[in-house]
Amino acid sequence: MEPPLVEGNGTGNGIKAEALPPPPPIPPNVVPIKAEPEPVKNKIVRVPMARRGPGSKGQKISLLTNHFKVSVTNVDNEFFHYSVSSELLCHMCLNNGKASPDGDASPNDADRKRLRRPYNTKTFKVEFSYAAKIPMAAIGQALRGQESENSQEALRVLDIILRQHSAKHNQGAKDPFSLDWSKAKRALKNLRITASPSNHEFRITGLSDKPCKEQMFELKQKDAEPLEVTVYDYFVNHRQIDLRYSGDLPCINVGKPKRPTYIPLEALSNSKYNNEPMLRSCGISISNSFTNVDGRVLQAPRLMFGHGEGIMPRNGRWNYNNKKFALPVNIEKWAVVNFSARCDVRGLIRDLTRLAESKGMQVEAPFDVFEESPQFRRAPPLVRVEKMYEEIQSQLPGPPKFLLCLLPDKKNSDIYGPWKKKNLADFGVVTQCLAPTRVNDNYLTNLLLKINAKLGGLNSMLAIEQNPNIPMVSKVPTIILGMDVSHGSPGHSDVPSIAAGGFVGFLYKDGVSESQFTQVLNIELGQIIEACKFLDENWNPKFLVIIAQKNHHTKFFLSGSPDNVPPGKYRYCLPPKKQRLLSLCPCWDDLAPVCYAHLAASQVGTFMKFEETSETNSSHGGMTAAGPAPVPQLPKLQEAVSSSMFFC
Repeated sequence: MEPPLVEGNGTGNGIKAEALPPPPPIPPNVVPIKAEPEPVKNKIVRVPMARRGPGSKGQKISLLTNHFKVSVTNVDNEFFHYSVSSELLCHMCLNNGKASPDGDASPNDADRKRLRRPYNTKTFKVEFSYAAKIPMAAIGQALRGQESENSQEALRVLDIILRQHSAKHNQGAKDPFSLDWSKAKRALKNLRITASPSNHEFRITGLSDKPCKEQMFELKQKDAEPLEVTVYDYFVNHRQIDLRYSGDLPCINVGKPKRPTYIPLEALSNSKYNNEPMLRSCGISISNSFTNVDGRVLQAPRLMFGHGEGIMPRNGRWNYNNKKFALPVNIEKWAVVNFSARCDVRGLIRDLTRLAESKGMQVEAPFDVFEESPQFRRAPPLVRVEKMYEEIQSQLPGPPKFLLCLLPDKKNSDIYGPWKKKNLADFGVVTQCLAPTRVNDNYLTNLLLKINAKLGGLNSMLAIEQNPNIPMVSKVPTIILGMDVSHGSPGHSDVPSIAAGGFVGFLYKDGVSESQFTQVLNIELGQIIEACKFLDENWNPKFLVIIAQKNHHTKFFLSGSPDNVPPGKYRYCLPPKKQRLLSLCPCWDDLAPVCYAHLAASQVGTFMKFEETSETNSSHGGMTAAGPAPVPQLPKLQEAVSSSMFFC
């Protein structure tokens, strides 16, 4: 008798298998049908769109900008991209000093003098691997505004070449307006420079104490007393040298400490890009002159305040003097919290109430002023906030609608993050912080702008908002949304990037570099469209993605004039098919969605910042013994404040 069929399960236990019937016979006249694979959906590749034209509205103006024309003539060469990785193989610490005569004991004073500083030796294994080939033709196409597969890589190659040149000649400085001149003074000292147009060579001995427009010196005159003039006036009016931007920057001193000789930055010879061997070999030439661009100054929009009062901003400015808010709210059920700030709290409340009523707000008397107990002033921030909130909850008859918080430090108070999280994420209470160091009516008016907005009020509005016929937006249901990302500080990879945003129609986005444009269009926008399909399969909304970049070094100048350019909006074309719009006007800021998203992301970022510092410092740079530190869960705002402008 044959044994029964069993199936082994790897543990030695057998399970009796059921016998399967044989397959049915296939008739001879049947032809098997080949299974066809599912059709592959065509992948949509989106590229940044070109502007339809430069536009025509506004007053035309001729400008100079600190951009320099780049030309590429040699398009036949290719660049090769290699990835480099390194691995530490060996680490040895050698000490050539003599050992202490006491064996393992600490060396005495005589022994310490004989000890030499130990030095380390490290052995690395470096590996080069081929990554990509980038044709020079792509650089020329990118400069002409023609998108190609290698456009971004080609621009990155050009950027690396220019940065290499800049590092050798300019110590890596990108923009003189962003330099720390106290540090630059030490770096520039004893460097040799060439002045133009004389082409004389000098040695830098220091910098002027004042900007070029304010630095005075005695100009000797024939048969007359010396004349006190500024360095700027001398070069512009006496030497007939056009200075476009260096009037607000310090001068280079090439004289002696007691007999200084000042030269404006613009009077120094330009970097000789065309003498760079690598640039010449690559067929790249760069103009030494600023680029002329056509700009248009758009008229500022009319602003509306309370009681139908309207004004036209002048020179990009306006104020709220003798004006009421468009929609003022009342401040009620509120209290004041003082974290040991030294000020006249009662006087501050009195002045704040007076100004609020002048703006149309009605202010109830605060329930109380909660002073921090002296015993907690040196406690950790979390403890100080917890103890303060325990006091508030024990004294108030119910939850407050608003808390005014006085901080002891003007900047970077370590109480700010924990206090904001406690109010917004834990209890849903609107709060406004201030450091009452220099309080006056202007300061308190700006404070009331924030408070009124946070509580749901409206400070002012555009006159066009009262018109139901806003172009495009009024014709179809439209939502305008801003998105931004607040990144952790360098060296802290465990601090997550905080994103702010929501649903879209017009999508203004920040925190995106130019190399990520295609990624935003083909990945992020694709995910948003998929989300719309999840809600309704037949829904096909249209999207306009506008990237707003704030971190740039573009400057505009009036040709032949030391005056600043008037506030407005300026268009500059570099290159023609990739025209960019740069907003320089605070009175018509169509980038407000991005601004609000940036503030919201930064506010939530403070929650994570203090949580990071409250953890033990056993890990550095986002790494622990077990690997990368886990990313903490972001706190969720309470419903009472989630729709408010809590981030103002």
